[in-house]
Amino acid sequence: MKIEQGVPIPKLYLSIYPFAEMVVGDSFLVPLKERHRAASAVSSFARKHPGVKFVTRKVAGGIRVWRVK
Repeated sequence: MKIEQGVPIPKLYLSIYPFAEMVVGDSFLVPLKERHRAASAVSSFARKHPGVKFVTRKVAGGIRVWRVK
């Protein structure tokens, strides 16, 4: 095996949702069929990032996720 240096370690969790780029007041719409997956992802992200808070609500067309803190 060849030993290599400087190869970055990939992140374990690559979210399809833009939580890390959001600022307070931003929101995005999740299709209704993905609501459980999105709710789990919101909870997981918020747990790993103290001080960050999201609110989700069912709206026309799906579930909307807002960053509120």
